[in-house]
Amino acid sequence: MLFLSVLLAAIVGNSKIVYGLRLWNSGTCPYAQRTWIALEEVGADYEMQKVDLQNKSEEFIAKYSEANPGGRAKVPVLEVEHAMTLTESVPCTEYVFEKFAPASFQSVEQKAQARLAVEIHPFNYFQLLRVRNDPEALADAVSSFGASMQHFNSFLLTCSPEGPYLFGDTFGFADACIAPFAQRCLITLRFFIDIELFEVCTLRNAHRTKAYIEAILDRPSVKATAPDSDVLLESTKTMLLRFDDTKETKR
Repeated sequence: MLFLSVLLAAIVGNSKIVYGLRLWNSGTCPYAQRTWIALEEVGADYEMQKVDLQNKSEEFIAKYSEANPGGRAKVPVLEVEHAMTLTESVPCTEYVFEKFAPASFQSVEQKAQARLAVEIHPFNYFQLLRVRNDPEALADAVSSFGASMQHFNSFLLTCSPEGPYLFGDTFGFADACIAPFAQRCLITLRFFIDIELFEVCTLRNAHRTKAYIEAILDRPSVKATAPDSDVLLESTKTMLLRFDDTKETKR
């Protein structure tokens, strides 16, 4: 497929930004979804290239190598025509917001807080799923998970007491990076270990965290890029089976 040749333009009225963008995306990866959300948020005119991560094409491997020579090819990969090829979700997502929605960063301090939020968010669902068959380890993990919800609640209050997003009414880079993990956390914890994310927030008095999750998951860009729940659960089952097999092999 030929890469779309397009003209650099700014947002005018309801028209989309046109800049020659192609996103390589598997459709289920939370990291690639970060950049996909960003592209939807800024109204970019982009091309989507589907990637089968279990059967990577030579074209995809070569394109990844343009950004990260010698690295293991993974999504996202973001091509910017006549400029560069990027990989890794944080620089890809941050680039989209900085290029097409610079007002979403109001200060250098706010940008630093946004990056910190991406690092410390508590929605690492796999840490709980990987110990799902060990009752003692799972109980410890659930307790730590609840505490992390409280800690994140305190962090959110320092960024914006009212919310609903990290920085008030502005949905930005950090929200786009966190949303895919909150989305998967809600679905997978309920299905695999019978834990309700919002109940954890309520029990821990993490009301700002609860409101934050509700707000980012209700965002149109997040809904539009979300994988089907059944597809998500099947891919998570496959990932857990690979993890269990690896653990058995190491014994």
